[in-house]
This record gives sequence, structure tokens and C-alpha cells, in this order.
Amino acid sequence: ESGGVVFGAATDEQLHVRHIAVHSAEELPRLRGTKPVQSEIGDCYQKVRYYLDRGRRVLFSGTPCQVDGLYRYLGEHPENLLTCDVLCSGAASPGVWAHLLQTMAYIKQHEPLSVQFFGKLPGERERRFHVAFQGGGVYDAPIGRSDFGRGLLRGLFLRPACHACPYVTADRPGDLTLGLFHGLPKDFYPEEQKRGVSLLLVNSPKGAHVFDTLPLKRELRTLDEAVAAAEEDAFVIGGETVYRALLARCERVYVTKVFAAADADAFFPDLDAAPGWAVEESGPVQEENGLRFQYVTYRRVGE
Repeated sequence: ESGGVVFGAATDEQLHVRHIAVHSAEELPRLRGTKPVQSEIGDCYQKVRYYLDRGRRVLFSGTPCQVDGLYRYLGEHPENLLTCDVLCSGAASPGVWAHLLQTMAYIKQHEPLSVQFFGKLPGERERRFHVAFQGGGVYDAPIGRSDFGRGLLRGLFLRPACHACPYVTADRPGDLTLGLFHGLPKDFYPEEQKRGVSLLLVNSPKGAHVFDTLPLKRELRTLDEAVAAAEEDAFVIGGETVYRALLARCERVYVTKVFAAADADAFFPDLDAAPGWAVEESGPVQEENGLRFQYVTYRRVGE
């Protein structure tokens, strides 16, 4: 509506997964739905630069490596660019997916027309792999019982780089992170779980600004509720405000001390000077890329 452009993964007529640009709300359904196959970027990075240079607003969604690749190609973080990386759990090889398409066409004796990698039947929570073929034939099975799902979930179809992914961390490259929310208790919003619950992480001030402008129904939850719902070995991963709010509830703190001075505007409490904390384990001082660092574990004492 405001003249923006959205980039994301879609399936083409041959059901190959490719990144495309859409220019209207009517085209957005092509980008919806999980597509656990590494998409072909093509000339999308160049097109993002083209639209940005002409003052257009751009939303780019993709795997973390694709988002990071875009920033490296641009050499900057343009103001008119909003990025969203997905929690992909690894992406299947396009070659494996192409071979599977050929196999299904051979078995059914008809070409596949559409695919839902993680679809759902109305009212059910279970994810399904669903393929429709010419002539009205279908293949439908729970994702974990389909050939594609078994290979994907066991890591057999992943691209080699996915086995050593550097983006499996809370330090995300996108302004936002979007994924499926797994592990919710069955009695927590059961009706919403039947439709599917998404996980949205806000990773940057730009992402926070956009999130605050979305017309979402918000329901505040207390810190006590979050702690009560946490499992026995729950971990807290900052930033500064979150650390200060939850440090009093922690039993152990795992710190990486870096022996260097740097400009900063956010700080972690100094546990060496804080009452109630003692060093439980201190590793040797190490050095990498010219930086000296040390792993130190603190435990709560005196209670």
C-alpha cells in the first residue's frame, strides 16, 4: 500500500523454491508457509539494491545466512531495509528436493502441482506433508512419516553448511526472527495451538519500532509467570535489562571475561564485587585473534 517491496521464498511452476519480489498484498500468499528447502536467491540482492536506491521500502525474509549475505552484499544496513530471518533448523538440498519431485512424478505417473511441506488439517496440531498431482491424485502423510520428512528431520537432506551453522545463536542477523513455536504446554491456549503458534523475536531497534506499530492483540505476562513456566534448567540470555531483572533468581552464572577495553553503553553486573556470588570454577586464560579471554562460573552463596 505504501509502495514497498517484499522479498521471500516461493515455489515456482516446477515446485522449485526460489526467492521472488512481490509488490502487492494479493501476491503475499505465495510467500507464506514453511519451505524447508534452500531457495535460489538469483538476482534478488541486486533488486533489493535497485529498489533501495530509488527510495522504496524493502522487507527481505530468508534464512539467517541469506539475510547476512544480503547485508554483506550491500555493505551497510540501509534505513529503508527491514529484514526477517527464519528459524530454519537447516535447509534441505535443492538437489535432493528435485530428485524427490522426479521420484513422486514417476510413482504417480503425473506431475506434482502444489506442495505443503508443513500443512495442517483443520482442528489438528500435527504437521503434514501434502502434495497434489495432475489428475486429482494426492500424497498426504504426517511430516515425520513421509520420506521427505524423515530425511529432513534426521538431518540426512541438509546442505553440508547447515551441519556447522554459525547462526544457531540468539545473536540473529535479521531485525526480526520468525519461526514455529514448539514445546508449548497442551493446556496453554489449546485452540490457538490447533491453528499454529508462531515465535517472533525482536532483534534490533528498527525491529522493535516496527513491532510496536503492528495492530496486534497484546497480552502482558508477569515475570513470575515466565519463571513459573520455565523448566528446571532454564537459562537467561540478556540483554542488560533482562539480566538485571532475573539475576536475583539465578543460581549460577556462566561468564566469558574478555581482557580488553571497549566503548559500551550496556553493562553486566560485576559479580566479583557483588555480594552473594563466589567463583565456582575458573578456566585458564586463552587467546584467539589477539584477544585474551577466560571462562568463569559463579554460584550463589550465603542463602
